[in-house]
Amino acid sequence: MNYQHYNMSSPLIRLKMISDSIYLYNNKSKIRERGGRGVVEKEEVSR
Repeated sequence: MNYQHYNMSSPLIRLKMISDSIYLYNNKSKIRERGGRGVVEKEEVSR
């Protein structure tokens, strides 16, 4: 039961991680276009 639940939720978690990384990538490219260099530096420090 527990193993089956993990198998069902695993693709959803992967999909969420992919969509989150795409969202972050798009945001960073927008910030670079704007020239908000301070925001990019803050993001790198928080990593």
